[in-house]
Amino acid sequence: MLGHNPLLQTGDLPLFSQVHTEHLAPAAQALIADSRRQVDETLQTQALFPTWDDVVLAMSDLYARLDAAQRIVMVLDSVAIDDDWRRAASDFHDQLNAYRAELAASPQLHALYASLGASPIARLFDPSRQRVLEKTVARYRRSGAMLPATSRERLAYLTAVNQQLEADFSYQLIQATAAWSKHIQDETLLEGVPASLKHSMAAKARAQGLTGWLVTLEGETVRRLLAQAANRGLRQEVCSAFYSRASDIGPHAGLYDNSDHLRVVMDGRHEIAKLLGYDNFAQLALENQMATSTDQVLAFLQKQLASEQSTFASDLLQLQAMAASHGVFDLKLWDYAFFAQRIRQQVAGVSAQQLREYFTLDDTLFRLCELFQQLFGVQFVERTDFDRWSASVRLFEVQEFNEVLGYVFFEPFLRAGRMRLQTALPCAIGTRMPRVY
Repeated sequence: MLGHNPLLQTGDLPLFSQVHTEHLAPAAQALIADSRRQVDETLQTQALFPTWDDVVLAMSDLYARLDAAQRIVMVLDSVAIDDDWRRAASDFHDQLNAYRAELAASPQLHALYASLGASPIARLFDPSRQRVLEKTVARYRRSGAMLPATSRERLAYLTAVNQQLEADFSYQLIQATAAWSKHIQDETLLEGVPASLKHSMAAKARAQGLTGWLVTLEGETVRRLLAQAANRGLRQEVCSAFYSRASDIGPHAGLYDNSDHLRVVMDGRHEIAKLLGYDNFAQLALENQMATSTDQVLAFLQKQLASEQSTFASDLLQLQAMAASHGVFDLKLWDYAFFAQRIRQQVAGVSAQQLREYFTLDDTLFRLCELFQQLFGVQFVERTDFDRWSASVRLFEVQEFNEVLGYVFFEPFLRAGRMRLQTALPCAIGTRMPRVY
């Protein structure tokens, strides 16, 4: 099984279609066992005279292999697969995440990196290498490697609990999103809705054995309905359902409520920060950022808010005027995008739907690749000879001076049964050992 396990292969591109449920558990066990062996070997051979290649690069390769396998499984998690896969994949992620947490809090690895950073040879490193060492040592400290054993165990427990709660939070949001739909049979309710969106909603209805149109809470559907649907009641219903998901209000009040999850996660984050010597979690989150303190962040936000107040007031007046011209005198959340779209159309003299016709997928991709070529001096070459997880997936090879730097997987269309929790370009940029998102 291990010799033919696609999750353990080391080729340039993943073998998505060859990964099956029975591969997950053996792959997790093999990856962890092999990584433990490599870590033990590194600790033994580098204890006295650690080097960049045998510590930093060796550990980077180790993490890259874990990343590659886990990201392949994450991509396949998004495909409509049976419950056996979901259970096996959940266990796979749990095992690898637990092992990652173990590595991150290892006092031995922390000491090894600290020893390298304090060695005479490190003084000869260029600034980028020195910065990598500094950040790595700080990351071990934030993971609790310097804490007493009891505190380290408590930190590991809190981290594991929070990770599970955050996963549960996301899952319940997905469930709440999928639970709501509105079946429409009267086409007059869809006045203003673009034909392409109506076609998509009609296809969803047919898939459920229904006539007419089926409105769902997928992000793109909601965004376009709130901006285009002339029926104010429909906008209100969709907006209310979307923004009350997984809460104690709305059409499924309490059923997928994430309130308790959120409270426990926030409490856990606060205790984690206190264990690591911070006053609160915000200080911990900012440590590796450009901002140096929570006061600096608050001051920046307040300054930005103050500078935009006049713009906000002007925008509100324009929205109110446009709404009044349509007989609406009490602006609500579900009205903002609709009347903002009317203002843009009035100013530009062209609708968003008309603009979409000028930005076809292939043309937009071509222009985007041209932009990256101008900015970074790289070329994108599309390939068709690759293993994919869905028929719509496309692959672009990133080249510089005819040398392959990595790959971009691009999935342009949201498949039925797949939900994204945030708007994001569905692609992955990989190295020679591809990182797959």
